[in-house]
Amino acid sequence: NNKYCSFEAVVSTQSTGIEELKEELNVEKANSGRMESDKLTFERQVRELQAKLEEVETVVKAKQGAALVSLQNKNASLEEQLDNESKEKQALSKSNRRAERKLKELTLQVEDERRQSEQYKDQMEKTNARMKTLKRQIDQNYDEMSVVNTAKRKLQRELDEVTEMRDALQRENNTLKQRQRRGYGGASSGNFRKSARNQEPDDLSDEDM
Repeated sequence: NNKYCSFEAVVSTQSTGIEELKEELNVEKANSGRMESDKLTFERQVRELQAKLEEVETVVKAKQGAALVSLQNKNASLEEQLDNESKEKQALSKSNRRAERKLKELTLQVEDERRQSEQYKDQMEKTNARMKTLKRQIDQNYDEMSVVNTAKRKLQRELDEVTEMRDALQRENNTLKQRQRRGYGGASSGNFRKSARNQEPDDLSDEDM
């Protein structure tokens, strides 16, 4: 009986283990079914994602191609703009250098004109001083000429007076000579020549006057 009980206990234990194994197997089968379902779902999702990825890659490639073309065009435009700006910069630099040379030339010209203006100013001041000196000299000469003219007029008046006196004396002398000739008209020729000889020194003296 003890052996039978032991056997039954063993069988009962094994049966319990078998049941548990069956339950575990069923659970595993259920889990396997769910996993298979999940696998199929996952594979479907993977295929969908793969398709979407391919679609996205196609779109991206198309967009990348368009973007690349746009970037290339933009790059070419930027290069052309950069080249134009470089040319404009070179032209501007050249123009600036010409402007600087022109400014330097104008500065030198202005400085030269300023020096010439200062020289002209100095010359003008000297000329004005010289003109003032000459004016004073002219005024002095005018004063001296006025004095000289006054003296000249005075001398002229005195000369006129002397001339008039000489002419009067000459007329008076001629009158006296005529009277003497008339007074000696009846005398002899010898006496006349003698009288003439005696008269000659007086005539000469009168003529010298």
